[in-house]
Parts: sequence; structure tokens; C-alpha cells
Amino acid sequence: MKKYLRWQGAVGFLAVIALFAAFIYLFAGSLIKLSIEKGGSWYLGAEVNLAQASVDWSPVTLTLNKLEVTDANEPEFNLVEFNNAEIKLDVWQYLIGKTIINNLELTGLAFHTKRSSPGKVYLESETDKPSEEDSEDPTSDKELSLPSVEDILAKEELITPEKAKALKTTYQTEQEKLKQIKDTLPNKEALAEYKAKINEITSKKVKTPADLIELKEALDVVKDKIKQDKALVKQAKEQLAESKENIQTAIKELKDAPGQDWDKVKNKYQLDSFEADDIAHILFGEAGREYYGYAEKVYQQLKPLLDKDSQAEDEAPANPELGQFVHFTEQDPLPSWLVKAAQVEILTSQGKLLADIKELNNQHWLRDLPTQVHLASTQKDKAKVRADLTFYKTQDANILSQGDWDVSNLKVSSDKQASKKKFSVQQTNLASSGSYKIEPKQKYSHLTSQIKLNLTDSEFSSSTNSGWQQDVITQLNRKDAIPVKIQLSGKLANPDWEIDSGISQIVKDTMKAKVDDKLDQYKAKLNTKLNEQVQQSLNLNQSDAAELTSVEALLEDTDQAINDLLKAKLKSVTDEKKDELKEKLKNKLKGLF
Repeated sequence: MKKYLRWQGAVGFLAVIALFAAFIYLFAGSLIKLSIEKGGSWYLGAEVNLAQASVDWSPVTLTLNKLEVTDANEPEFNLVEFNNAEIKLDVWQYLIGKTIINNLELTGLAFHTKRSSPGKVYLESETDKPSEEDSEDPTSDKELSLPSVEDILAKEELITPEKAKALKTTYQTEQEKLKQIKDTLPNKEALAEYKAKINEITSKKVKTPADLIELKEALDVVKDKIKQDKALVKQAKEQLAESKENIQTAIKELKDAPGQDWDKVKNKYQLDSFEADDIAHILFGEAGREYYGYAEKVYQQLKPLLDKDSQAEDEAPANPELGQFVHFTEQDPLPSWLVKAAQVEILTSQGKLLADIKELNNQHWLRDLPTQVHLASTQKDKAKVRADLTFYKTQDANILSQGDWDVSNLKVSSDKQASKKKFSVQQTNLASSGSYKIEPKQKYSHLTSQIKLNLTDSEFSSSTNSGWQQDVITQLNRKDAIPVKIQLSGKLANPDWEIDSGISQIVKDTMKAKVDDKLDQYKAKLNTKLNEQVQQSLNLNQSDAAELTSVEALLEDTDQAINDLLKAKLKSVTDEKKDELKEKLKNKLKGLF
């Protein structure tokens, strides 16, 4: 036996193994604590603190006490913390590379808690980056964004001054047209000359038919000239009508300009763009987005771990020189990590929530079992919280999940930071129900959710001193109940929010009594200034209007005079001469017989 076995070597080997086992046995807790703190800090980019870690070897149970994970974006807060975790591990599965936890008990789990001192951050914080949304304040006081009337008149490109200039230009243009035509019209001297010519012709004696023909020809010449002048008068009257229409249009546009200027100013400075939903979005959407964003933040930290196994299957084979891991078909395959059962105690400001979790893993297709979560409450003052959800990740990395919840008689109060916000709910008695569904759509996970809220015994607050906003808060605090409906739809990472609440009518009524009154005063002041410009322009053009009236009177007089000449003289003179000639012929015939 000595020939084949060196007892000294065997004893040395066993001694080394024993020492290694003793080292692990004695220092396992410290090694695990160091690994969690260093590895977690490296992975999350922020300080991780663990008070104590210990191992019980029969059965293998890992106990962690007081874990705190610093939020890299807010170092004075923890991303997550818990008081105690007891993990019962399947050691044989662990030895072959799988982390199978038969049972997990977690107590004192809390999110976004204040640290005793700010944690260290090893990565650049996203909060240092400016956000466009942070610069927008949908509830900015209208008084703050409203310029003075004097600034509006001096700096804005208003329509009223332009229309005043346009009216003056129109007057000048139309006067020039009428002046050109007026110069071609017969004046009083020309009309008197026509009258004298007609009198001269009609005073001639008609002795023979030849004299009558000569008289008619002379009268026709005068008549043609008068008709030409009448045509000029007609043309002038048409031009006058067109000019009057153009001027009336310019005057109307000038009178309408103040109203158009008000609409322009109102739209530019969004004087009536305040929507009642703004406050609803601030009260509920902001808080909802805060919680949703926090959940998203936690999810993003865990996402690489969740995707790890799916990605590993798609990776190219390892270098042949280094060998490769050979997978054998298992009769009952297990995920790379699995929590078969977990009981989690979640601490909130309203009390405790107890979560019962089964089949927590990220390779659900192997056992074809979804993750199931049942949430119940041990709240104060008879409050009840219930939630049930399922989660299933397919082999092609799609997420299927759905759930529903009911909340009743839950008293909610805000922290001190909330009182510094533009609008906030300081406290309320909350009832809620809702459901959600996540399913694959195109290339992303699509979320649909309907949430109903009912707020009773609410106390709202506002940090602003604006009168109308304080009035809104007063009206909200007088309401016995405020129903709210929230709908989420779209990409899971950034869904669209639609909020419908009873706040809308409250805000509209308050705005009508408060803000609209101020806007009416502002509108009246601006319109007064603009109307002064209108009246000033009309006064300046009164002389032009008077001249236009005189032209119209001249045309009427000239037209009437020409018509009188045509009707009274030219039409009857030839008939008179004919009658006179007939009498002479009759007398001559009587002398013959």
C-alpha cells in the first residue's frame, strides 16, 4: 500500500482541505459581506452597506442583516433597504452552477428611505443633467408671464397700426384714381358751352328741309359730345363706387384689428391655454410618475440580471481552445436562478404590506410556471390593500404580465417636501381599484392600465401665493369626495398618461371667477389703447372722406345736368322745327288753293 500511496501527502492534502473548510466555516459571513458590499457597489455605481452576514450550515441558510443600497441619483437616500433576509439555499444545485432558493424571508423592505449620511457615488448622476421638463411649469401665474400694455404696443407686431397705415394708403390711392378721372369730366364752363351751343342752334330759322337736316346734324354733333361726357361720368361713378367699397373695407379691417390683436396676444402669451387638467396632472400624474419612475429605476438596475440568461443563449460559442460548457438534457430542468417561495414584508408610511411570491425567476419557459405575487396589507385604521399579479418571460424575451388590485380606506399623507410643491395632496383617505396588462407589441412591451381613485377627507396645499391658485385649493378642500380616473397606454418604459377627474370643473369655475376677470381688465385696457389708434386714424382721414363726398356730389350734379340737356333740349328741338316747317308748308299750300 505504501508503494501506491504516500501517507504524508494524503495527510497534507486532507489538512489543507480541513483548513480551507475551517476558514470557510469561520469566515464565510465576512467573505459574503465583503462580496456583497464590493460587488454591489461596483455593479450599481453607488455605496452598498451590509451590517452583518452569517451562514447556518444545517440546512444551508444565509442570513443578511440591515442592507442599504445608495441611490446614485440621490445619495442622501437609499434605493432600497431591508432589515433582515433569511435565504434557504439548495447547496447541491449551487455546486453545479445554479442558484436555487427554496425559501426567502425578507423583513423591513423599504424604498427611497433617508440615509443617516449620504452614500458614496462612483458613477455620474443623471440628476446633474438638465431636463427640459424641469424648466416647464404649466401652472405659472398668468400675472408673471403677462407683459404690460405699453410693452405690447411698443414691441409686438400688432395689426391695428398696420391697418391704420393701410387705410391712409387706400385713401391716397383711391383719391389719385378719382382725380385722374375728375380731370377728364366736363366742368361748369363746358356744360355752359353745351347749353349755349344748343341755344344757338335752336334759335336758327328753318325755312327749308335742308335747313332742318343741317340743324339735326349740328344737334347730333353736340349730342355725341354730351354722350361721351356722360360715359366719362358713368365711368367716374363706377370708380367712385369701387373706391368707396375699398375704403369701407379698409375701415372695417381697421375697426376689426383690435380684436384680432387681442387674439394674437392671447395666443402668444397663452392667456387662455391653462387647462383644468394641469392641476390634476400635477396632483396625481406627478406623484404617479414619481412612483412609476422609481419602479422603473429599480427595474433598470435588475434588468441586466433578468436578461443575462436569454442573452447567453444567443452568444457565439466560446473559443474552442478553451473548451465549452456542454449542456445535458435534464428531465426536470431548472432556471439558472429561482426563488421557489418568498415572504416579503414591505414597510410604507401607511403601514406594512405582506407579499407572498412564488416561482420568481427569469426563465419561466423551463418549468412553464409564471411568477405569482399576492399582496395583502396589515394597515392601520381598517385600511385594506389587495393586489394579485402574474409575470411570465418567454424564451424569446417577451414579457407577459397582468394584475389587479383593490384599496380601501387607506390614509395617505405627504412628506415635508410635498408642501414645497406648486400643488400637493397633504392628506387624503384613498380608495382605489384597477388593473393592468403587459404584452408584446411590435418591438416593445406594451402597457395598458385603468386606475380608479376616490379621494375623501382630502387636504390640498399650494406653495404659491397666487390668488386664483389659493382659491382652487380652497374649493378642493371643500369637496367631500373627488373621483379620479387614470389611463396608461404605450411603451412600458414611458407610457402616455390620461387623467380625468372632478377637479376639472372646480378649476374652470374658479378660473372663470378669478383669472378671466383679470384678463378682461387687461383686454379692456389694451383694446382702449388700440381703439384710440383706430379713432385717431379715422380722424386724420376725415378730410379725405370729405373730399370723397365732394367728388360724389360733383358727379351727381354733372350727371344730372347732362341728363337734363339730353332730355329737355336735344330730344324736343328737332320736333319743334319739324312742326314749324310743317306749318309753313301748310300755309303755302293754302295760298295755292
